[in-house]
Amino acid sequence: MSTTEKQLAALATAFPSLPMTQHTLPFLLKFATAVLTAGDTSLWLGPGRKIMERAWDNPLFGIQLCGGLAELGWGGWKMIALPSVLKMTQRLLEEEPAAAVRLLSSLEKKKILGDVDLVWRSKVEGWVKARLEHWERSEESVSHLRFATLRCSSSFALVGPRA
Repeated sequence: MSTTEKQLAALATAFPSLPMTQHTLPFLLKFATAVLTAGDTSLWLGPGRKIMERAWDNPLFGIQLCGGLAELGWGGWKMIALPSVLKMTQRLLEEEPAAAVRLLSSLEKKKILGDVDLVWRSKVEGWVKARLEHWERSEESVSHLRFATLRCSSSFALVGPRA
């Protein structure tokens, strides 16, 4: 392990102990993104996993981190971030629905969401159906619906039949 690899590992190992406050979140997002993108597979599978686990302590932070890593084409996406996003989807849809839908839509458009299993698709489908069943017209709900139909149409393909 080179000096740089050791330094990255030390930084990644320290991440879970850093305080996550509204003030520190922007800095932690840059820090986590830089460490993960600079690292290699051994870092991702070791202390990098701890970064991802800690990111979900704040769902919006986790969404932002995963979205940023996806945008950057991070090499650990499929191995580390994707399983994490899939595991957290239900919680994200409950706690941060707008941000979760934007993330899933973006991942689907980039074709990096991958083939998801039937259980995951069923959960997302159930969430969408529940939202539409109880939909009431308001400025906010119309805005969400416009976003869903105009910008997320490929995400809704996730819950429809696969060809």
